[in-house]
Amino acid sequence: MKRFSKFLLIAIFIYPLSVDAGQIKKVFGDGIFDVKWGYTIDQVEEAHPEGKRGESFGYQNYIIKDGRTILGVERKSNNPIAFYFDSNGRLNSVQIDFPNPFKNFGVLVNKIDTNFGKDHVAYSENPKTPEVHWKPDEGVDLHLYHVSGFIGSGRLIFMVGVKLEPESIDKKKLGFE
Repeated sequence: MKRFSKFLLIAIFIYPLSVDAGQIKKVFGDGIFDVKWGYTIDQVEEAHPEGKRGESFGYQNYIIKDGRTILGVERKSNNPIAFYFDSNGRLNSVQIDFPNPFKNFGVLVNKIDTNFGKDHVAYSENPKTPEVHWKPDEGVDLHLYHVSGFIGSGRLIFMVGVKLEPESIDKKKLGFE
């Protein structure tokens, strides 16, 4: 019995070390839509020259109109895909708009759960604007949320983001010297 207990204890400590990255990291770890995380806006524009540069709430973005089917949901040709950049100009998230928020919210939650696991937290302060956040997988996050609009309209957004390593900084660069 002591031998079994020792084996079990060793197995418990070794098992977490042998687990590899999850599905989210495997699928999105390097990038998305032919661009890599950390790319500059110029590099994203080179890969997708049909887009427009912009800014939203202090974040630099690059938006393309794209009607490709994503996660099995047909999108319209004018549905945007927005690439967002951190304050150092590095791509760190992509937001994909979907049509028909009320129809497609459950479809997308089911599809994401099926492919990436049900390791999510559903919450919302307002039941008209549901949000689902999946547990980060080695720094890669998935979020699905509904932003309400006028009279039953709104936007359904799926977001893939990464936590980039901070760049080397100093007090002078940040203005504290």
